[in-house]
This record gives sequence, C-alpha cells and structure tokens, in this order.
Amino acid sequence: MMVKSRKHPKPQTFHSVESFDVWRKEKTMSKYQPLWDYVKDHDQDVYDLSFEDIAHILGFEIDHAFLTYKKELLGMGYEVGKISLKNKRLTIHRISHP
Repeated sequence: MMVKSRKHPKPQTFHSVESFDVWRKEKTMSKYQPLWDYVKDHDQDVYDLSFEDIAHILGFEIDHAFLTYKKELLGMGYEVGKISLKNKRLTIHRISHP
C-alpha cells in the first residue's frame, strides 16, 4: 500500500526584518489597536474618554469584548480604570513609563 505524503504549505519567506514586522502586525493587530495608538501618540498620564469619543477613534462602538482586549494596554504601561456604563465613560491610567 502506497501512502501519499501530505503537502504542507511553504513557510512564509521574508526578505527583510521590515517585511516580517509588517506581516506580524497584520496578523496580530487587535481590533482596538487604533485606541491603543491614540493613547500611545497622546502620551498622557490619565485619559477620561466617553464611549462616543472611543467610537470616533475606533470607527465602531466598544462592546463586551473590550473587557478582554483591555489587557493589551498593560504592555504599553497603561491600564483601564473605571468603566461607567451609566455615564458611558471610561478612564485609562498610566501605570509606568515604558
């Protein structure tokens, strides 16, 4: 009995570190990345944002998944503080300088 070998896809080839970085960013970019970029680019210690502000930054309204994605901010030296559903606002605090 002859066993057919499975063909595996060729591994991705990168011609430079930059092309790898672009590929990695595309594969791992969070749906909340525009908000994280906003925080990084404005470099404040505290942000007090309305849900409307966030929707404007993201292009969509935040949803329940935000509770999972907010952990991504820790790697940038920030954390999400109070989330007020009543007032439709949240705060983001700097916890360290990267």
